[in-house]
Order: sequence, then structure tokens, then C-alpha cells
Amino acid sequence: MEFVSIPDAREAERNAKAQRIAAGRWLRVDETKITAPKDTMLLHRVRAAAAEGSEAFDEMLRDRDVNRLFNESALYFELPGRTDE
Repeated sequence: MEFVSIPDAREAERNAKAQRIAAGRWLRVDETKITAPKDTMLLHRVRAAAAEGSEAFDEMLRDRDVNRLFNESALYFELPGRTDE
């Protein structure tokens, strides 16, 4: 069993956070899946935070209501298409 140093663990968390924030550029929205006005406002806030690439986006990914929007497919990530050369 190999142990990870505290500085290595902190660096891994910083990298993971940067990756989560960067993934915001692939965030997509399907407003047809929204059933309540409060969800529409939340969806717009999440989209704005993702577009800014802010730490607020990282925090929102942990929110229960944002998670519900992902589960309902109102929010989803679309990875860029591969180009075959």
C-alpha cells in the first residue's frame, strides 16, 4: 500500500477543481425539462457561473437542486466531437 503525501493530496484536489471548472464550457441546457420557475432561475445561474469559469460553478456542482437538474437532464455535459483524420 502506497501513501500519498498531504501536499500531493492538496495538489490533486486543486487539479480536480480546475478540471471541474473547465468542464463548464461543455455544459448544455435543455429548458424543456424544467417544470418550475425557480428551476429556470437556478439553471440560468449555473449556466452563467459555468460561462464565467468561476469557483461558484464548482460550488454549484455540489448543490442538491443542481444535481436534480442533472438527473432530470435539464443540465448535461456534451463533450466535443472527435475529428477523425
